[in-house]
Amino acid sequence: MPGLVDTLNVGVPADERARGKGAAEFYAVEEYLSLRNPSGTIYKVTGRLRLRNAARVISELGSNEIRVRGLPNRAYIDTRVVGAGAEAWKFVTPMVRATVDDAAGIYAEHALGAAIAQGSSLGAITASRFRHAPLIVGQSGSTGAQYGRLRTDLARAVLRPGEDLLAWLAAHKQV
Repeated sequence: MPGLVDTLNVGVPADERARGKGAAEFYAVEEYLSLRNPSGTIYKVTGRLRLRNAARVISELGSNEIRVRGLPNRAYIDTRVVGAGAEAWKFVTPMVRATVDDAAGIYAEHALGAAIAQGSSLGAITASRFRHAPLIVGQSGSTGAQYGRLRTDLARAVLRPGEDLLAWLAAHKQV
């Protein structure tokens, strides 16, 4: 995948900020889509974070494909790193923005999961998991915790094979 990184500083309106960090992030995504009118693959990485293994995580995606990490039932999606084709972003972003309300306990992680579930069931988008877990470095804006510490990386390496098996089983089970 080409190494182009495009950034955009967006002034987020007060009403969006009042609904929470997720509302502000997805407002910025929608602004990016509106101003740049992209046609390729776009990855969103939360502002103060970095990817230690970007070369393994970032790849070209189909226009209607979204790549995430989250619970197999899509009740929670890790929104720190999300990749999608332009059309997939255009499908999920308005739904996320319309749904997020931190004060009501509806976070971007829940709203994105719901948008992906709806888009997948309608055949509008396809969802896939990252083949390699994003190794995130930086500080959480929510808790202040540091990502990328040796203990966290070791735990992830030990748990990853089991996680892959559980995700495969969940994808193949019937409700």
